[in-house]
Amino acid sequence: MSGNELDIIDLAFVRMQKEMTKRKILALHKQKYNYWQGKNGRWNSYLPDGKLISSKHESKVIDQIAEYYNAQVEEDIGPSFRDIYFQWREIKDLELVANSIQKYDGEYRRFFKYTDFEELSINEITENTIRKFILESIRDKKLGKEPTKRLYGHIVNVMRYARMERIIPENPAEFLERKMFTKHCIEEEVIAEDQIYSNIELQKIKSALGDLYGDTPDYMPRYTIELAILTGMRPGEIAALKWSDITDEYINITKSMKEDRIKNITYIGKTKTNKSRRFPMCAEIQKLFDRVRVVSTGEYIFNTTSRHISDCMRRVCKYAGVHSGGITALRKTINSNLKRSGVPITIVTSILGHTEEVNERYYTYDTSNMDEKRRIIEKFNRIQVDSIASYK
Repeated sequence: MSGNELDIIDLAFVRMQKEMTKRKILALHKQKYNYWQGKNGRWNSYLPDGKLISSKHESKVIDQIAEYYNAQVEEDIGPSFRDIYFQWREIKDLELVANSIQKYDGEYRRFFKYTDFEELSINEITENTIRKFILESIRDKKLGKEPTKRLYGHIVNVMRYARMERIIPENPAEFLERKMFTKHCIEEEVIAEDQIYSNIELQKIKSALGDLYGDTPDYMPRYTIELAILTGMRPGEIAALKWSDITDEYINITKSMKEDRIKNITYIGKTKTNKSRRFPMCAEIQKLFDRVRVVSTGEYIFNTTSRHISDCMRRVCKYAGVHSGGITALRKTINSNLKRSGVPITIVTSILGHTEEVNERYYTYDTSNMDEKRRIIEKFNRIQVDSIASYK
């Protein structure tokens, strides 16, 4: 450090040297402000704001000097990304249910906790700072497209909040696009067989239900799995069913059982899409409800929770020796089979209760086996050959 740098204490210099020891700060302070020990043995100095500090213990005076300058530095550089993130969350959490709040908390820990980025001053974050952090996160954490979209979304929302609150003069994320990052993600290939159940696997699941719960006909989660196989209903929708929801023509799906993992309670709320729907009744479903009536007690048909339904499905799959795709795999199986049978997508989505976009992205898989594919190709090629022959 040159003599010129020691002439006065420079906040910009202290800002760059955040880890400066108290003794170094004191050395800079003493170049401009009086620092002395009086005849009474007390240590004294003036702070830049004119305040006199005094103590019989020199260490206390040094502490006060260091605290003053560190506070000035913090005020100079502004709040950290972490500070603004949780300011934004105070408002965002008002829009979220308990489980979503827990998800956001988990994502903060996954993406930002213990990183240099969360400690950065919001005023020091630039477009390139964000680009570097996201790209390094994709590389180091091996993020796929979906988590990368979530990471990008968190940063964009925080920076937008900071700009709206005039904490920063410009939004460094304004011109960043999600595709700039997702194109760098390495996605593992989704194997259709792990997302749906074949007819053989469904038969194994049904057999496992009989083996596991054959001697306990009043075990209600068993019947919920059977209903899920027939309807593709979500666990929460099944758990919320009452007999008043069952008619000769349809199942009226108007609500869903929710779980607040923070408060560890369950409650009845709206469906996932906030919309009601009717699932058509058929002979197989009616026979199932006839069996359930014999053992059903309580306000709700199955007198169980969505978690117990999901747990039951996992145990049954493990016993049956099939992949544990869960109730979601049952929904995907029904969806894919309906579409394969030529059912229009608008009808499929209204039956299962999701949007067409979600249907195409997450629920549609090829459920045909190799023999069916072979027959399709043989038929196609036969037409092609005949067409070529007629052209000649």
